[in-house]
Amino acid sequence: MRPSSRERIIDAVLSIAARSGVPGITMETVAIESDLSKGGVQYHFASKEEMMQAVVDEVTQRFERAATAYLGGPREQATLTRRLEAFVRCSMSGLPGPGELAIFLHDAHSSGGGDSWNAFVERWTSAPEETLNDAQRVMLLAVDGLWLADASGGASTNQDDRARIADFIVATITAPHPHGLLQAPRGRARLCPDGEV
Repeated sequence: MRPSSRERIIDAVLSIAARSGVPGITMETVAIESDLSKGGVQYHFASKEEMMQAVVDEVTQRFERAATAYLGGPREQATLTRRLEAFVRCSMSGLPGPGELAIFLHDAHSSGGGDSWNAFVERWTSAPEETLNDAQRVMLLAVDGLWLADASGGASTNQDDRARIADFIVATITAPHPHGLLQAPRGRARLCPDGEV
């Protein structure tokens, strides 16, 4: 089945962002990339900002559907640890690419930017009655770091590598940690003193 015009526009925005960054996204370039007229693009999106928000919303919805399917039941009935596992598995099985990264970084700095993605992350990685322990926080940062490295070409990983890394992260997230704290090795400073980086 042929993708809808809206889907073609979103795919075009992602392709352009991956190749040329956000500055390369214009109504004209999206029209050419999606094989639609400029008017056809404007019918669906009145502005570049609307197109980019649609991409963030679409990527967020894909992750929401995948994480929910992984759980096999309602998110609200899952423990925080189980939601974290679903979040990690889904994030690492289909890491967003360079187009998504460019748009997400741009979106994070615009007014109201990142609201749908931030709300998704909040739903899956927090709970009012529980707090993340240090190991869980570090592993979520590792997921973000892998996405950044993979999308920027810094550390391209294949599906098997991602699966092994996901296994490690999930094992770390689900392991009990006394008092929820990671212990720094003895004799080492936790952070570099100011000015020594």
